Order: sequence, then structure tokens, then C-alpha cells
Amino acid sequence: MVHVFTEDSRSASVYHLYEVSSFSGVTWSAPVDLGDAVQDNSFAVALDSTGSGLVLGTGPAYGYPVLASQSVSFSLASSKIAEGDETTGSGTGTPAEAGRAVELQVEKSGLWDTVQTAHEGAGGSFSFTIKGTTASSFDYRAVVSDRAGYQMYGYSTAQPLQVTG
Repeated sequence: MVHVFTEDSRSASVYHLYEVSSFSGVTWSAPVDLGDAVQDNSFAVALDSTGSGLVLGTGPAYGYPVLASQSVSFSLASSKIAEGDETTGSGTGTPAEAGRAVELQVEKSGLWDTVQTAHEGAGGSFSFTIKGTTASSFDYRAVVSDRAGYQMYGYSTAQPLQVTG
């Protein structure tokens, strides 16, 4: 993975530090604005093999943590079940980390509530058994995190589940 850091005093955000990344060197991420940067266009970067680390401004000495990204796929075996029945929610975390905790969250009144925890297998796969206890519509998602300060949280796309009475 390649990371490029730049500072652009010509943009609307004067002297902000920007990061772009690429796995292939052909396609690049959109610029990520890391915030106010240094005022003299000097900074030093130290990243590990996962892309996590620190960008340190040298005049003045501002520090910017850089966290490696994670992605999570998640789907339901059935998007409609009867009350009392079950469906399976499964997915994969990338990069894979055997034993990493994966949370199943359900949306309640606009907030996400963790209802189950599973762990990734060697290939990053995980699964949950979801029981339809109440007739209603629900949105579920999977969330992974790893070592604090090294990787960003990964959030799957929400999947709708209709439980019929």
C-alpha cells in the first residue's frame, strides 16, 4: 500500500494536510483532510506495514495519527422471516484477523445498539444467528475494530430484516 501526504495552501482549507492511498498504484482514494497542518510545508511520516502510524509537523510540531482502514461485508440469509424464526447474518472482515471481535448492531430510535458479538475465523469470516422475536422492521450491521490507535473501525452497510407476525 502506498500513502502520499501533501499540504496545499491554495485550497479553501489553508495549510491542511491531505492523505491519498493506493493498493495498486493505479487507482487512488479520495483525498482525506487530516486537518490543520504545519505552516512551513515540512513534515515527517512514519507508517508501519499496515499503513498505520504518525505524521508529525516540524514547524510547529503537530501530530496526526494515521489509521489503517478496514472493510466489512455483511448480508442476511433471508431478509424476511416469521416471528419466532431465525436467519443467519454473515460476512467477512478485511484485512482478516482470526479471533477479532465483530459486533452485530441493530438500529433503535436512530442509534446503533450492539446485540451480539462473534469472532472472525482465519479468513476473516463470521456469522450471527438472528431470531425474530418481535414483528417489525429492523436494520442490522456488522462492526469490526482491532488494535486501538492502529486501525479504523469498519462498518458494513445496514441490512434490512422484516419480521412478520
